[in-house]
Amino acid sequence: MKKVIFVILWAIVGSSVQISFAQSSILYNFNSTETFEKIADRFRQKANDSLALYFYHQSLASATREGDSVRMVHLLSNIGAIYLHLENYTTAMKYQQDAMQRASYTHDTVAVATIYMRQSAIQQAQGHCSDALITANKALMFKKKQMRAEDVAELYFEMYKVYACLSDFKQAYDFQARYVRLNDSLQRAISHHEAARLHFNYELDKKEAAIASIQHQRDGEVFRRNAFIGALVAFLAIGGLLYNRQKIIFDKKLMLKRQRLDNYTQSLVEKSEMIRQVNEELATLRNSLSTEDIHIRKFNEVLNLQILTEDDWESFKIAFEGVHPGFFAKLRYHYPGITVSELRLAALIKLKLSLKESAAMLGISPESVKKSRYRLKKKLEVPDSENVDEFIIRLTA
Repeated sequence: MKKVIFVILWAIVGSSVQISFAQSSILYNFNSTETFEKIADRFRQKANDSLALYFYHQSLASATREGDSVRMVHLLSNIGAIYLHLENYTTAMKYQQDAMQRASYTHDTVAVATIYMRQSAIQQAQGHCSDALITANKALMFKKKQMRAEDVAELYFEMYKVYACLSDFKQAYDFQARYVRLNDSLQRAISHHEAARLHFNYELDKKEAAIASIQHQRDGEVFRRNAFIGALVAFLAIGGLLYNRQKIIFDKKLMLKRQRLDNYTQSLVEKSEMIRQVNEELATLRNSLSTEDIHIRKFNEVLNLQILTEDDWESFKIAFEGVHPGFFAKLRYHYPGITVSELRLAALIKLKLSLKESAAMLGISPESVKKSRYRLKKKLEVPDSENVDEFIIRLTA
């Protein structure tokens, strides 16, 4: 009886559009959470906010019973978006905050970016343009990493409205131009996809006609069956070979990245250690001379300006992130106040370098490294029962 009711509801929702065979199949299998969400999506497209809210809440209740945290995040955010459309900003922000809290547990960075973007829209609608800009910039941090092109375009449009709200017309124009370029590119991609789909359907029709012409032949069924089995076996064999080849290539690339990082780290350690030894030898030589040699003094001053250059660190970061992608982003996400020097120390801890090796790379004494590690542990709020090394490795695993 329950399935019959939802078949009727689905028919009502899709009365103005074609219902595909795939949709009917999904409905027949009846996943209540997914079915409720699809019905809500359809009502939302029709701007029927009250029914969309009703079915989103039904889907949320079902997802809560199933413990589906990922779907709960998206449902909460969608409900908040409808309340924004209804200009109920307090309730809209409450649902977005609930969605953000759950997203932080699921580590769904795409959802986090979308929620930030919707929170910015709420703040802008309330006239809090400065707060809206801060929130939109948080969403902007994710734009080149995980967000889809469609979401990036929507974010650019939101940034354009925020800057317009702040009367910063130069920035507003810049983001409007970005939105237009990206949106045009997406429209072209959709057109190409549609052309490819039509061509595919045309080719499919031709093949179906060819098959129909030989259906009356005596061995037609046997031929098609054998052809299908042969094609399937070939596809599986080729797929297996391609998978193994890609896996081997990936493993080799990862191994090379690890070797490059290890070699570069060792090179930096040796370079810093060599400079430190030269400094000590120059100091000893200078102390042994009755008069200071001006060339030795100048050379020593140059060496002491900066043991590691910014270019060295930039190269190191590129090699490091090749092996540990997202390391710095995770730390900044969980601890927005972390400094550049603390990020460097955290990276050396991740590499399991000793105090002496870390000191050589940073150009400071082992004692200073020890103090920096202690301060970093306090900032990260690491329990006394756990050392900072284990905490960083676990946090960024």
